[in-house]
Amino acid sequence: MKHALALAIGLLSTIAFAAIARAPAAVDDATLAGREMAVDHAGSGGDADAGGSPVPASEAPREIAALLALLRASPCRFERNGRWYDGEKAAAHLQRKLDYAVGRGQALGSTELFIDMAATRSSFSGRPYRVQCGEAAAMPAATWFRARLRELRTP
Repeated sequence: MKHALALAIGLLSTIAFAAIARAPAAVDDATLAGREMAVDHAGSGGDADAGGSPVPASEAPREIAALLALLRASPCRFERNGRWYDGEKAAAHLQRKLDYAVGRGQALGSTELFIDMAATRSSFSGRPYRVQCGEAAAMPAATWFRARLRELRTP
């Protein structure tokens, strides 16, 4: 399982670099993403993983792509501004936010910064994003993403 995950992450890393380099697909998407993305560049260096060791900023694109792929493939629902979306639509929305930020020269220097700035709440409305998997209670999206990130970083 971990070997398959490592192969998928490698492939997703390549896809992420291509996706980050492209501009938003449409003005409407860019406008929406712009409203959703309020980036504060303070402290955008590498963060520490669950074990306390530093994670290089160069890992962020690979990890972000892997998180979006996990969301896309999950059976979980994603709540944004009071409406529920499947993983595919939620991942597409977060990818637009990322594309918009990168297109404006706003580099997200760590995966944690991506989670905090793009995947946690709507900058437009201020409402937190939530994730619900199966019959479990909905949880803050930040909790879901951080748990997936810990899994990705666990050898």
